[in-house]
Amino acid sequence: MIEIILNRNPDEAGASTRIEQAVRTLSQIYGEAFEATAAKIRMLDYDVIKAILPDRTVFRDSIRFRLGERFLSGLRRLLTSTAIAQHTGSTHFIQSDLKGLEFVGNCRLGHTFRGSFGFTIESPVGPRGYPDDEFPHGPAPFERRVVERLAVGLRAVETSVRTDDIRAIESQLTSGANVNMLDDLSTLIQHTEGAELKFSFAFSDAWQSNLDQTTQATILPRAIDFTQELVRRYRLQEKASTVTLVGHVYRLEARGDPSDLFNEQTTRDASIEVAGGEYEGKTFRLRLPPDDYISAIHAHESGKVVVVEGSLEQNSRGYSLSRVQNFRVL
Repeated sequence: MIEIILNRNPDEAGASTRIEQAVRTLSQIYGEAFEATAAKIRMLDYDVIKAILPDRTVFRDSIRFRLGERFLSGLRRLLTSTAIAQHTGSTHFIQSDLKGLEFVGNCRLGHTFRGSFGFTIESPVGPRGYPDDEFPHGPAPFERRVVERLAVGLRAVETSVRTDDIRAIESQLTSGANVNMLDDLSTLIQHTEGAELKFSFAFSDAWQSNLDQTTQATILPRAIDFTQELVRRYRLQEKASTVTLVGHVYRLEARGDPSDLFNEQTTRDASIEVAGGEYEGKTFRLRLPPDDYISAIHAHESGKVVVVEGSLEQNSRGYSLSRVQNFRVL
């Protein structure tokens, strides 16, 4: 272990010079560039994911806005389903879960990088609360396990394509990419026009990892043949009669006398856009009693997340929930 003593007060005269000298010393000890060492120190509390688009999609260091929008949307869905898979431990889930929403909400979107066009996602893991020598294999935080699961899943998809053997994916459904993650990866491939996608992972030194400190995976366009096959094979055919949905109030509509929400002749409908789970991104229409409708108004105004249970129904106009119960604002 190397210890370099620095003053705790960064405003003290000469503090910035001593910090720079300390970083330079560490870079020389570890045989790496000064900028690389400085970046590691800055990102000590974060695991970093880089998602890279192929050069053919780049023109003058930029990509089409629509492609970037769909790429980021697909990444968000993939990260959300990964967090839910880690939280539930299931090979397939049909319920929304607030854990996925919380994980993505805590991530940060970093700068794009030159050389290739892509996005940097920073997942906070926080500092260790105990020394390495006391608990060398202490439990890693939930966020670290989510990022490791994603790396394991993507590497399995890469292996299946390279070996032309779907079993590499199938063998890791409980530890890597589950069915929902594979479905979201399929969508990501489709949304990026069948582009070759590259992912790289840099794990923070704050926690020991079961994977290499830097891990990479390349997802070729034909990976969708494998991912969609697993989705078809493992997805449950029968939907649960009762579902729990997590999302945001998208629309409110009161018919009758809107000034008297407690009037029996007034109907109170709300539309919920689901965040996470089998129905992420889909909008559900539901009818609410007066008290719940007022809560939905407040949630809509403040942008807060809501949770609701009910029976799933689908028709030509979309999805709806009947027998609504346990509506609450988080």
